Amino acid sequence: MAGTELVVERAGALIGKRSELVRVSVRGETVNEVPLYGLEQVLIASEGVTLSSDVVRECAERGSDCLSVLVRRILPAAGGTGVDQHHPHSARATPGLQR
Repeated sequence: MAGTELVVERAGALIGKRSELVRVSVRGETVNEVPLYGLEQVLIASEGVTLSSDVVRECAERGSDCLSVLVRRILPAAGGTGVDQHHPHSARATPGLQR
């Protein structure tokens, strides 16, 4: 059975823990919740995301490298336009994970 991947792409989001859930909220409103059980990866794909130490601790206690940060850089290309390139750091997204 494939695990769950939580992708957070909104600046200003807060990733926290409530009971046995990982909760993503923006301006106090819950926008997503996933159970800790089966959580394979939390991928942060935006700047300005806050991550609670409770989530970090849960991942560490489970012996999982489930936290990833994806950095986007706009690189100059021929003709003066920018090319969006993704550079994953830490664990890579695993194919077959559910979103």
